[in-house]
Amino acid sequence: MKFKENVQKILQKLGFAGSEESLKALTPDEWKQFFASYHEEFGTDFHTDMQAYQDEQRADRKSTRLNSSHRY
Repeated sequence: MKFKENVQKILQKLGFAGSEESLKALTPDEWKQFFASYHEEFGTDFHTDMQAYQDEQRADRKSTRLNSSHRY
């Protein structure tokens, strides 16, 4: 999934810096603008995509742990 790339694209489009620190500094109105732009650009809800990304990351970590535990 290109979730992180999609987020960066919207941040750049809106002129927001892409660091974690700058994300923490966004105002409620800027977040509304971000969510609307994300939906307009990708046709999906940011929160839905974020949840899918997090689920994918958890599954990858679980798979990695299972694969690691089967090595002799």
